[in-house]
Amino acid sequence: MRAELDLRRAAVCEWHRRAELDLRTAAGECHRRAELDLRRAAVCEWHRRAELDLRRAAWLLEWHRRAELDLRRAAVCEWHRRAELDLRRAELDLMRRAELDLRRAACEWHRRAELDLRRAACEWHRRAELDLMRAELDLRRAAVCEWHRRAELDLRTAAGECHRRAELDLRRAAVCEWHRRAELVLRRAACE
Repeated sequence: MRAELDLRRAAVCEWHRRAELDLRTAAGECHRRAELDLRRAAVCEWHRRAELDLRRAAWLLEWHRRAELDLRRAAVCEWHRRAELDLRRAELDLMRRAELDLRRAACEWHRRAELDLRRAACEWHRRAELDLMRAELDLRRAAVCEWHRRAELDLRTAAGECHRRAELDLRRAAVCEWHRRAELVLRRAACE
């Protein structure tokens, strides 16, 4: 009976020892698996966070790229606007200068044309006056020659008192005719 108890005790001790070993082994395996699970969970969390960080970084890069494109577009638009304004200002300035040059040229042309007209008018008046003076001299010479010729003929053919009266009458008539013709010639020349 004691031997049986000893055997039972020994069996119980063995069972306890084996159970303890099994528990230790199971606990170690459980700890190992738990540690692996924790590591896996940590790795998954790290991967998730890394993926989120990568997505955020990609989003930030895309945002920066778009912002840079927007800034470049805005800069290009601003440059185009300023260039267009500069071109408009240059065009207006060029048109203003061209208009001023045309006005100056027109004024100069009018001034020269007026001077030319004045010179031509003065020259025409001078020549007309000279022509009138020459015509008057020619008329006087012709009248004097005609009067002398007729008077000489009349003096040769007439005699005595008749010759004297005829000579006086001829002289008076010649003088009146000469004055009338000279006045007509002067009037015609003045009208022309």
